[in-house]
Amino acid sequence: MKKTLKVIGVLLGILVILLVIAAVIATLTFNPNRYKGEITRLVEKQTGRTLTIGGKISLSFFPWIGAEVNTVSLSNAPGFGSGPFAQVARVGIKVKLLPLLRRKVEVDQIIIDGLKLKLIKDRYGRGDWQGLAGQSKPTAAATPGKTATPPVAGLFVGGINVQNSEVVWDNEQKGQRYTVRNLDFQTGQLGSGKLTDVSLGFDLDSGSPPLKTRVTLKARLAIDLGKQTLDVPHATLEAAGVKVRLTKLQGTRILAKPAFKGNLEIPSFNPRRLLDRLGIRYQPNDPHALTKVAFDGPFSVSATGVALRGFRLSLDTSTLNGSFELSDFSHPAYRFDLNLDKIDLDNYLPRSSAPAPKAQPAPTTRATVVLPLAALRALDINGIVKVQKLTATNIHTSNVRASILANHGVIVLNPLQAQLYGGSYRGSVKIDARGRIPYFFMNEQLQAVQVGPLLKDMQVFSHFTGTGNLAFNLDAHGLTPQQITSNLNGNGSFALRNGSIKGVDLITMINRTRAIAEQLRGKPVGAQLSHGGTTVFNSLTGTVHITNGVAHNNDLVLNSPTLAATGSGSANLVAQNMDYTLRVTMDRDNPSKRVTVPVTIRGPFKALTYHVDWSDIIKRQAEKTIKQQLRKQLDQGLRRLLQ
Repeated sequence: MKKTLKVIGVLLGILVILLVIAAVIATLTFNPNRYKGEITRLVEKQTGRTLTIGGKISLSFFPWIGAEVNTVSLSNAPGFGSGPFAQVARVGIKVKLLPLLRRKVEVDQIIIDGLKLKLIKDRYGRGDWQGLAGQSKPTAAATPGKTATPPVAGLFVGGINVQNSEVVWDNEQKGQRYTVRNLDFQTGQLGSGKLTDVSLGFDLDSGSPPLKTRVTLKARLAIDLGKQTLDVPHATLEAAGVKVRLTKLQGTRILAKPAFKGNLEIPSFNPRRLLDRLGIRYQPNDPHALTKVAFDGPFSVSATGVALRGFRLSLDTSTLNGSFELSDFSHPAYRFDLNLDKIDLDNYLPRSSAPAPKAQPAPTTRATVVLPLAALRALDINGIVKVQKLTATNIHTSNVRASILANHGVIVLNPLQAQLYGGSYRGSVKIDARGRIPYFFMNEQLQAVQVGPLLKDMQVFSHFTGTGNLAFNLDAHGLTPQQITSNLNGNGSFALRNGSIKGVDLITMINRTRAIAEQLRGKPVGAQLSHGGTTVFNSLTGTVHITNGVAHNNDLVLNSPTLAATGSGSANLVAQNMDYTLRVTMDRDNPSKRVTVPVTIRGPFKALTYHVDWSDIIKRQAEKTIKQQLRKQLDQGLRRLLQ
C-alpha cells in the first residue's frame, strides 16, 4: 500500500512539473495577438456584432492563467445607433492554475478601466443587450431526489478595481434616462469569508425626475461563497443629502434563495430639500411640515417579502413605531400593527397660493372618479392602526383605533373608534367589491359629543352648542361618488340637549314679519336671520330615513323655555338642496296668545332661503274667530229657548 501511494505521489509530481514546463513554453512561444481575427469572427458569428481589439493582448499561464486586453469595443445592435454598445480602455483578470484541479477558482484582482456601457430599451421594448449570449442550449432537467453538483467548490477573488467608468440607462419606452459617470469601485479579497473594505462612488445624472448627485458607498463585509453567507458589520450609503446606515447585516443562501437581516438607520434629513432637488414643487399648509424625517429599526428581506419589526419612524414632531410585513411581492399580503403618537394631516395638505376665483356658472359635467375594483379585490390586509392624537379635515380626535381586514374583495374596518369633542365615536365600515358593483355598509355612532365645536371645525355651522348622540346605519352601492350618493339608503337618529343656535332668533324673526304679513294680506314673507339673537333649546330630537340619496325627516321636535317647534321635510344629498318646514309655536304656556308659525326652508345648501307663511296663520285665526262667534250665537239662542 505504501509503495502504491509513493508511486502515485511520484506520478503527480511529474504531472505538475510537466504542467509547469508546458506553461513556461506556452508563455514564451504563444502569441495571442495572431488570433485577433479569429476572436473577432467568432464573436460576430455568435452575437452578430463587431468586436474591435485595438490594443495588445497579454497572456500568462503559470502560476496564474490570465489575460489583459487594451482598447476593446463591441458594436451595438441594429437600430440602436452607430455608437458602440460597450468599450473599455483596459481589462485584466488572472486565475490561479493549480486550484482549478480541485474545482476551486482563485482570481487575482479584476481590473476594469475606462468602461463605457450603453443600455438602451427602445419604444418597442427591445433592449440593445439582447442576443449577446448567443443561442442558448436547453439545460438538462435535474434528476428528482438528487442535488445538482456545483460547477466549482469555491470561488475567491483577490479584489475588484473598476475606475473611470460610465454607464447609461436609456428607456425610450418610458422616457427615462440615467447616467452614471466617474464610477469607481474597489474591494479587497472576496469569497474567503474574511472581512474586507468595499468602496463605491459615482455621479448620478437623472433626467426624469431631474437629479444630479454624488453617490457613495463604504462598507466592511465578508463573503463566503462556499457557505453562501454574507456578513456586513457596517455600511454607509449617501446620496442627495440622505444617509443610510446598515449594521449587523447578515445574508444566507446568497447564491440560491438569498435572505438578509440587519438593522437600518436613516439619520434625520430634510425631505423638502430632496423634493426641491427632484424638481417637485410642494408647499404644505405648515411651512415646517415634512422638514425632518428619521428611521431606525431591524429588518429582514428575502426574494418574496420584507418585514420591519420594532422600528421607529420620526416625521417632524410625530413618531410612528410598530411592525410591518409584506409577505409576498407577487401577491402582496400586508400585516401591520402601527402606533402613532400624534399627527395633524391638514399641515401636510398642499397650500393654495392662488387667489380665489370669481364665481362661475356650475359646469354641466363633472370629472368622474371610478373606484379601482381590481385593486380593491387584490388587497390582502390584516392590521391595526392606533393614533393617540389625530387631526384630519380640521376634526380633532384622540385614542383612535382602526382594525383593517381585507381579503378576496371584502374590506372590513371594524372596530373604528375614537374620542372626540368630549364624547366618543364607534363605527364599522364594510366594502364588498366581489361583484360588478361594489356595496358599502356603514354603522356610525356618536355618544355625548359637543356638537357645536364639531360642526364649527367641520366648517358646517359655527353658532351651535349642545351635547348630543347621533347614530346612522347606511348602505350604498356604485362605482363613482355620484352613484354611491344616489344609491344611499338607511336610517339615522339624533338627540341633542342643552344647546343653542346663535345668530338665529326664531321669535324675533317671526315677529318682524308679522307687520309685513298683515300689509301683504297673509302672503308668505321672506325672513332674514337675526345675527344678534339666540334660540335656546332644552332638547332637539328626530329621526332620518334616507332613500336613494334623499333624507327625510318627519318627527323633529325642539323644546325650549320660550317656544316649541316641530319639523318635517327632506334634503336631497344628490342635488344638494332642501325643502323643509319648521312649525314654531310661541307662547305655548299662554293659551290665549299661543300661535304656531310655519317657517319654510328651501333652496340649495349653500344659499338657503327662509319664509314665514302667515297666510296659514291668518286663515286659522279667521276660522277660530268664526267658530267663536257661532258658538256665542248658539249659546245665546239656547238661553232664549230655555227662558
